[in-house]
Amino acid sequence: MVVRVSSELPIPADVAAGLIRKPELLRYVTWPVLVLPELPDGEFRVGHEMTVRLRLFGVLPLWRHTVRVVAGDGSAGEARTEEHGGPLRAWRHRLVVTPVSARSCRYTDEVEIDAGALTPLVVLTARAFYRYRHRRWAALARVLA
Repeated sequence: MVVRVSSELPIPADVAAGLIRKPELLRYVTWPVLVLPELPDGEFRVGHEMTVRLRLFGVLPLWRHTVRVVAGDGSAGEARTEEHGGPLRAWRHRLVVTPVSARSCRYTDEVEIDAGALTPLVVLTARAFYRYRHRRWAALARVLA
């Protein structure tokens, strides 16, 4: 099953594309719902693989989650990851930034989810979580604009 959430952001596409390469952005948009204490610094690069412990609200340990960057470094406005862990057999995430104008862009998260029998529940949770992430993205973009 696929979850797709899209938002218009008041920042240029090249700025948003640069931000999707940064672990700091992931920390910001997921906080405080999902805390990623082991996320490395620097930038995500194709071929980069990491395993992190997910913590719900920073206190409840969930599972170890593996993320592998399989395409795009973000500079072209697109990146893809293949992820798995816990109940997630597969979590294929595509991040896309497209220009709307010189000062705004459309940011889209598209996630293909396989969690076996739990897939419908995981999809509902993911939809709500990505809407939350997009609200955090929009708040950050307003500050940067």
